[in-house]
Amino acid sequence: MTITGTDIVYFFSNGVFPRLQELAITPWQHKEIFWTVLPLLITAFFIEVYFGRHKTEELGWNTAFANCISLLWVTTALIRFMYEEYGSWVFLTWDFAGHTPTVLLIIFLGFWAFMLAIFNYYHVLPKAISFFVSSAIPVNITALLFVIIVIGKNPVDWITLIAAFIAFIIIAIILATVEGVVRPSPEAKEYIEEYKTHAEEMKQEREKAFFHRTHQLKGRIIAQFYATLSTVKKFFGIKRNR
Repeated sequence: MTITGTDIVYFFSNGVFPRLQELAITPWQHKEIFWTVLPLLITAFFIEVYFGRHKTEELGWNTAFANCISLLWVTTALIRFMYEEYGSWVFLTWDFAGHTPTVLLIIFLGFWAFMLAIFNYYHVLPKAISFFVSSAIPVNITALLFVIIVIGKNPVDWITLIAAFIAFIIIAIILATVEGVVRPSPEAKEYIEEYKTHAEEMKQEREKAFFHRTHQLKGRIIAQFYATLSTVKKFFGIKRNR
């Protein structure tokens, strides 16, 4: 079956974008969701404001670990919601036309949070990767979307997952913009200026080293060419003498 551009446009215009709109208005339609996601948004906002002012500070392994534990608490809250809403049978009966996809989504969140916590506890992943995936933006937005999908009883299908991914990107851009527009502290500003100066000096040094190596390589190639040419001339000169 061939998928055309019209099919893709129809899929997004009649499936993904309406579902994205549903995810956006769900917290306003359910008070329990609103009062759950509001602290997540406020926390994420002020953390970005903090790091916007103190741009030179790193997250820290302990904070990364704590963020993963908070995701485990969110997982527990979602399990509790499913238990109180549908009973224990929802975890024992496999019905992919019913609530099983939602249960699997919660299990995935718990597994991801647990593995990430283990990785941060033992410092398994490189610091840059761990600090990125365990920072406030990914953790809080992930918790926010899972709460909206599960407690808002949105269907767990490809349309919802794609819409949630788009929502993730939009919210992440907004929060990153908040961090970017906050004026840095005097110490951070001084450090940034020094970093830029140092980076420019390093760039110039790399350019000089590159041109130096290029010049050396060019000289070696020319020398090798003349050496080979001399060898060839000698070979044919000896051959003619014979």
